[in-house]
Amino acid sequence: IAEIADVVYHEYGHLATMYVYLPEWAPGDLHEAFSDYFATTIVDTAFVGLDFYGEGTHLRDMDNDYVWPREECEGEEHCQGEVLAGALWHMRENLIDSMADRDEAVALSDSLFHYLRYGRPMDVHECLVQALLQDDDDDDLSNGTPHLEAVTQAFERRILLMDGAMGT
Repeated sequence: IAEIADVVYHEYGHLATMYVYLPEWAPGDLHEAFSDYFATTIVDTAFVGLDFYGEGTHLRDMDNDYVWPREECEGEEHCQGEVLAGALWHMRENLIDSMADRDEAVALSDSLFHYLRYGRPMDVHECLVQALLQDDDDDDLSNGTPHLEAVTQAFERRILLMDGAMGT
């Protein structure tokens, strides 16, 4: 499996997240989601572990519609992490769709992802808040953020937002 680049990137993503969260530890499902996003954005595909079990197979697909909480996961971290990883992947796709320059959109998504971790979110809801804080350009979330729609739509597909939260 060390010959499958995105699997190696995924494992390296765990190291990067560990250092961001030190001296604490990120919840397992966030660790998996962050590592999945890290790997998929580098290789520019929604699949993690492409060809893992043979040609055309994969371990996980970030282009998914899983909703939090995933009762069928029974707490398994890779399974639970697919919810947030899907939100992050769709945030990336939404930004690509809403911006004129694809490379700029990917760079913005990667930046939002990278810096949201510095807020040390502990669940999917806190990841949304941290992404919006990173996207904010005037220290006032009440008037929205430059990419509010692209970010919130990706997360709204997966989590129940409190009425009125972040103006949604």
